Amino acid sequence: MGPPTNLDDLSDAELRALAGALLGQVTELKQVVSAGRDEITRLQALPTIKPKAVHEGRKGRSKKPTPRVAVEDRILAPDVPEGSRFKGYQDFVVQDLVIRRS
Repeated sequence: MGPPTNLDDLSDAELRALAGALLGQVTELKQVVSAGRDEITRLQALPTIKPKAVHEGRKGRSKKPTPRVAVEDRILAPDVPEGSRFKGYQDFVVQDLVIRRS
């Protein structure tokens, strides 16, 4: 039943029927609003999930680069003068080494 164009033209019985229908609709809408509020309260209690950054990559983690060539260990025995003292050593990796005679 659509809304009447002029309420003055309706009889008392028609006005009461219209008021009853409107009160029923108001009751239904109040129930829907209450259910919506309950759902909002329930969802707000859930833990928040942060969205994944698709374009960011892995920031903050620095990973040591892996060598692309096979690592070859060689120990060279240098000519050490008499009376020298060993003061320690330091490890290092050389990827390109060319030794030539000049």
